Amino acid sequence: MVFVGSMRSFSDAFLRAVQSEIDNVDALRLSQISDLKAFAAGLSQRLWLIVLHSRNFDHVSDPFALIREVQQSFIDAGHPRPAIVIAYSDINAVTLNRDAAMKLLRDHDKLQNFSGLLPMSQPMEVWLDILRLQLNHGTYFPVELLTDLLSKLPMFTEMQSASAITVTPLEMLHDFGPLTRRETQVLSMVADGLQNKQIADELSLSEHTVKLHMHNVIAKLKVRNRTEAAMRYTEMRDRVSSEA
Repeated sequence: MVFVGSMRSFSDAFLRAVQSEIDNVDALRLSQISDLKAFAAGLSQRLWLIVLHSRNFDHVSDPFALIREVQQSFIDAGHPRPAIVIAYSDINAVTLNRDAAMKLLRDHDKLQNFSGLLPMSQPMEVWLDILRLQLNHGTYFPVELLTDLLSKLPMFTEMQSASAITVTPLEMLHDFGPLTRRETQVLSMVADGLQNKQIADELSLSEHTVKLHMHNVIAKLKVRNRTEAAMRYTEMRDRVSSEA
């Protein structure tokens, strides 16, 4: 795994944390994108993931073109196309403003092997889980961007109602928050006392994915932890049951 950015963006301590917490991963830092071409030419094994700090996108009008250029340098050197992640500290930063991030979210399917964003402002255990997900071919975008985008899609409610995942009517209640069907499903199982591993086995997910769903639930409901989220769910479920 290669991180492209300054030592301030990706410190030695950061790289050591990645290597110690994620199995079978070597974490390297390159200072700038222009270093990647020479790095690709001398690479003797497959590189799975490149994490570009958002500062690499200063004054870049087309982030898609830059991402494709980075991937092409590895293809030209005879390597498979690596996955790309953009790390950022502040979603409203000048280097990766909300409009640019929304464009990446809305049109990311036009890119091959783009694995989304990595929010460095989150606690270490959270961004490590996100990084594990991205290493395993998953894609991550922060809750605030997903909520903004979904709120602009008039067909979203209709698409949700057509989903094969069955949940309680709680997610349709306005004061319960903008949870997705999967988030509501995970939360209902937490409220029933299941642990992450049990939920993962039941839903055929990884434990890391379950943790990410609960992280999103906690953020959306503006509670402090999973216990408070489960209590909110239980209270609302009891209210719905009594009114049914």
